[in-house]
Amino acid sequence: MMETIFKEKQKFKQKWLHLIFILLLVSSFISVYNNYQDGIINFSDFTTYKGSLLTVGIVCLAFLLVIVSTLKTEVDSKGIRISYFPMFVKKDVKWNEITKAAVIKYGFVGGWGVRFFTKYGTVYNVSGDKGLLVELKNGKRFIVGTQEEKKMEEVIKRYFY
Repeated sequence: MMETIFKEKQKFKQKWLHLIFILLLVSSFISVYNNYQDGIINFSDFTTYKGSLLTVGIVCLAFLLVIVSTLKTEVDSKGIRISYFPMFVKKDVKWNEITKAAVIKYGFVGGWGVRFFTKYGTVYNVSGDKGLLVELKNGKRFIVGTQEEKKMEEVIKRYFY
């Protein structure tokens, strides 16, 4: 088994993001309650509250996905591995498949999560604007975000250059 030289586990820790979901949940429940008080919703008739139930369910599901989302990056002498749960992303790239690897500042790419069709290829991130740009021999590119850019740079220099 290879010794992992670099390991990073990232989660969404933006308090404002959690606050937005909590406010959406509270406002959804207030809306349901107000509609019930006004007689618009009758809990004995599913057709009157299915939309409200759907809204609350979607907000709860989105919040849960944000809470459990985890981006893991590992680097060892064989290559780079990333996994992104719950997106079911798993990448295992060997050093001999890579033509370029460098830590860069990529700026805003339309948000966080998995971003397709950016000028860098696919971007996997949970916060920030720095990451490891990897260009493969087959022409594909991707970035995996990092909060530990200095450590990542040292590891890449050790194995790639």
